[in-house]
Amino acid sequence: MRILVKLICFTILLFSRKSVYCKQHVIEGDILVHKSELLRNAVNRESRLWPNATIPYKIVASEWRENPWMLYLILDTMNKIEAQTCIRFVPRSDEKSFLVFNSNTSDCSSYIGRIGRPQPIYIGPRCAAVTVAHEIMHAIGFQHAHTRPDRDNFIEILWDNIKRKKQMNFEKANSLDYTTFTQFDFDSIMLYDPYTFSQNRKATLISKVPGIDIRRKSEKLGLSEMDVISINTLYKCDFNEKLRKY
Repeated sequence: MRILVKLICFTILLFSRKSVYCKQHVIEGDILVHKSELLRNAVNRESRLWPNATIPYKIVASEWRENPWMLYLILDTMNKIEAQTCIRFVPRSDEKSFLVFNSNTSDCSSYIGRIGRPQPIYIGPRCAAVTVAHEIMHAIGFQHAHTRPDRDNFIEILWDNIKRKKQMNFEKANSLDYTTFTQFDFDSIMLYDPYTFSQNRKATLISKVPGIDIRRKSEKLGLSEMDVISINTLYKCDFNEKLRKY
């Protein structure tokens, strides 16, 4: 996949001299970052939030003919987020900033927050329902929970079990660059699977809290209650009206 992207980028650069997508980098496994942007400040910067909590999106239906189930998961996830928060997803009309759901990939990845131009959100056929929700939460403006500045009070990173080239994905954010809205949430869909990037099939992160384990991604059904609270807090939603489970 990466070789194909590089070939496409080379062709585009050869004829146009520039391409937004060729400057993409992937960090922490699924977060898209542009060369000129700083990841950690995404949630902290007002410009990275979607105005009026409204997120325009574009879906080319013909791209999903071979995998209509994935299209259903995207639409269903957006409906569930709307049911619990003031976030609204609307088909794009003439907005300059909007999500472009892309199925032509094997990856699951997204930028964090609004980047000010058309931004891809990759939903490949291997993306489970909870992964679709995870990537959309990135697009709303959220980072991974395992990088929280206070994470060492709640989880332990088992560095010896992590693939050496992937250890950078477990670096902790500093308190100036990461905004938290709730206590550490073991049920959050933004928390890594406990075996992420394992080199020996052993856990790469474990809980420090007695009686609480880090659940596998497949065991999570969707946004946790604190995920919902975090979205509502970030976008100044009405808690009493929108905090309900589905």
